[in-house]
Amino acid sequence: MKVLAIGFGVLLWSAQLLAQDVSVQYDEAADFTAYKTFTWKGCLIGDPDATLPIIRKLNIERVRNEMIQQLTAKGLTEVEDDGDLNVSCTGGRKDNRKIETDGLLILDLVDTERDELAWRAFCSATLSDTSNIDKKIRRAVKKAFKSYPPRVRP
Repeated sequence: MKVLAIGFGVLLWSAQLLAQDVSVQYDEAADFTAYKTFTWKGCLIGDPDATLPIIRKLNIERVRNEMIQQLTAKGLTEVEDDGDLNVSCTGGRKDNRKIETDGLLILDLVDTERDELAWRAFCSATLSDTSNIDKKIRRAVKKAFKSYPPRVRP
């Protein structure tokens, strides 16, 4: 069953990036050389009532555009349906009570033939305001895709 798999996690959509960490996990059984196409499946951004809808939509588009750019640069082609990979992301607030909050953006690539997660990146940061968020999103996604495709040990 080919199901949209969206990772669970969070990203605070605010700015002044104080620290940024990216870690990647992948399925060692996945054949990353076989992936030639991908289909964008969406992005879940936190609590829909917690963020202004226009800001949430802009940030989803920023993540989407950067993920597509990175995958295209790696030689994959976006297709409307039935890609080798389903591409999605998850974001939102981790702790609404803090002024400076740890956030997490999760980027997922799901192998559609096996219906299993092939690759996942966790981008975490401490964030505090909303300036230059577009640059910070691009930087986080670009940093994550430096590890795609993963170096598979022989």
